Amino acid sequence: MIVVPSTGRDVLDEIADRFDTVVGCSTPSGYDGFSGALTQARTARDRTSAAGVADFADTARAGLIAALDSEAARSVAAGALAPLRRHDAEQGSALVETLDAWLAQDCSHEATAQALGIHRHTVRARVAQAERVIDRDLSSFAARAELWAALRLAE
Repeated sequence: MIVVPSTGRDVLDEIADRFDTVVGCSTPSGYDGFSGALTQARTARDRTSAAGVADFADTARAGLIAALDSEAARSVAAGALAPLRRHDAEQGSALVETLDAWLAQDCSHEATAQALGIHRHTVRARVAQAERVIDRDLSSFAARAELWAALRLAE
């Protein structure tokens, strides 16, 4: 018995099931947005491993960091964190742990100190040491955002 799909989505589901493949689906778009819709559909398809219809809306909800999660992005993240990890290993410090907690606590030295069970001056000293190790000014939002992304990708 052949079942005739009733909607466009049903057609996509049928194709994915019949051919055991992933079909990427963009957000609705007019003809003038075809190029962007095609990019969305390919992105959704490439970010999904299980057969079926992969909606770009679901991919977009996963967030930007999830979209960056690739071998290349993880390699760049590891490279960015390498000086800190090396310093921690050689000096017995906890710069990576401190920075991760500091960023999670919205850069509050007090909240980070409480979270780690250390003194707030220790947090300040570790953040300052980390700035010297990576040669970045962490008072800059862009530097903090890159560091935060590197920590998320390197997990």
